[in-house]
Amino acid sequence: METRYSRRSFLRMMAGASAALTVVACSAPAPTPAPQPAAKAPAAEPTKAAAAAPTAAAAPTAAPQPKAGQTKIQFMWWPIGGERGLKAMDAAMKPFEEAHPELLVEKIPVAQNYFDKLVTMYAGGTPPDVHAVDNYNITEIADKGVVMDLEPLIAADKAFKLDDFFAAALKESVWKSRRHALPYIGSTRIMFYNSDLMQAKGLETPDKLWEKGQWTWDKMVEYARKLTDTSGGAAKTVFGFNDDRNLAAGGLPNWIWGAKGDILNAEMTKCLLNTPEAVAGIKFIQDLIHKEAVAPKADAMKDVDLVATGRIGMWMSWRGLSVGYRAFSYKWDVVPAPTGPAGKLTLYKGNSMCIAKATKIVDPSWQLAKHITGREADQQYIMNGGATPRKDNLDTLMKSTPPQNNQYFYSPLNEGWTKMLPFNPKWREWTTESNKYFDRIFLDNEDVQKVMNEMVPAVEKILKA
Repeated sequence: METRYSRRSFLRMMAGASAALTVVACSAPAPTPAPQPAAKAPAAEPTKAAAAAPTAAAAPTAAPQPKAGQTKIQFMWWPIGGERGLKAMDAAMKPFEEAHPELLVEKIPVAQNYFDKLVTMYAGGTPPDVHAVDNYNITEIADKGVVMDLEPLIAADKAFKLDDFFAAALKESVWKSRRHALPYIGSTRIMFYNSDLMQAKGLETPDKLWEKGQWTWDKMVEYARKLTDTSGGAAKTVFGFNDDRNLAAGGLPNWIWGAKGDILNAEMTKCLLNTPEAVAGIKFIQDLIHKEAVAPKADAMKDVDLVATGRIGMWMSWRGLSVGYRAFSYKWDVVPAPTGPAGKLTLYKGNSMCIAKATKIVDPSWQLAKHITGREADQQYIMNGGATPRKDNLDTLMKSTPPQNNQYFYSPLNEGWTKMLPFNPKWREWTTESNKYFDRIFLDNEDVQKVMNEMVPAVEKILKA
C-alpha cells in the first residue's frame, strides 16, 4: 500500500521523527511494552507496496489483559481495506493464537499516521514487540538501531527458509549487510486499464498487445489519445492515462528508468535526476499532461476520484488497491508497464515485519513475525486484494480475482526485470524536498532540465549531511 502524505505533514513528521528515533537509539532498552489502547482503524494507510482506499472500521476498544500464565505480545500494523482488512488479519492470526495459548496477542491496527504512531511509541519506550514497517522507512529505523538484527534468529532457526521469498522482496529490508525485517506484502507497480472504455473505443486490450511484444510507450500514448474524451465538458472529461507525479508514491521511477535514466548513484551520494535520460523520462509524463492533454491537470482531480468514477482509461498502481477497485461498476484488468527505450522493467516495492530491539520476549516475537509473514497468513492478505512476496503463494494469487491477469504481478519477479528504489536513511527527507521541484514541472509546466539542475544540489546536500 503506497503511503501518501501532504508535503506539510511530511515535513512536520521528519522534524520530529528523526530526532525521536535518535533519542531512542541512544537510550537503554525499554521494559516489556505497557498496554496500549487499540487505535481506530478505518482503513489502510495508503504504500504501501500494496495500498487500499480508506473505509470506515471498528471503534477503539480497551486493550486486552492476559490471563494467569499468559504473556502479552503486542502487534501493530495498518489494516488494508478497513473492516475487511481487520477481518483478514484476525483470520491470519487465528492459527497462531490457537497454537500459542500461552500468549495474548494485542492487535493494534493503525490506519492514519502510522509512522508517527510508531515513532511516538519508540520514543516513549513502549514500542510494539512486532510491527509492520513501510519500506519507505525501513532503512531509516534500521540505521537508528531500534529494530532487531534478525540474522542470529534466522541462523538459529533451521526450519526457516528465506528462499521462500522472491529475491527482490528480500533486498529492501537489508541495511549495511544485515537483515532487519522479513518481507510482508509487496507488489510490482503495474498498469491498470478500464476494459469497458477499451471495448467502447474498439481497442484491442493492452494485455493482447503485450503478449505480441507491441505494448510500448508509443502505443500507450496512441491509446491514451483515443481514450481521452472531452465531449462531455470539463466535469465529465475522460482522460486516457494517469500516474502519480513524484518519487515517494512510486509514480516517476518507472518512466525515469524506462528512459535509461536513474535516480541516485550506487553509493547513494549523488542525484542523477538532471541527466539527459532522467530528464527525458520526467518530460514524457509532463508532455502527457500539458502537450498531449491525455492526463489530467491538478484542477481536474480536485474533489473527485477519476479512477473510481470511470474517467481514467489507464493508470499505474499497486495490487493492494484491488480491494477497492473490486467495487467499481466497470470491468478492469492489468498489464505490465509499457516498454520504453530501456526495455522491460518495473518497480517492485514491499513492506516489512520488524521486531523491536527493546522487546523482552524475543522468541515469541520471532515466532509471531514468522507467522505473520508465513504462507498461511499471507494467503489471507492475498484474498483481501494484496500481493505476495512469497514464491509459494502464487496459486492463491492467481485465484484472487479481479484482476484476471494476475500473472503480470509476479512475472517480472520470476523473470528478473524488477527494479528497486534507492532507499537510505535520508529517503523521506530528500524525496519530500524534491516535491516542490516536481510541482513546478507538473503543475507549472516549467522546463524539466532547468528545474532538475536546481533540484540536484539541494538533494545532494541532504544526502551528504
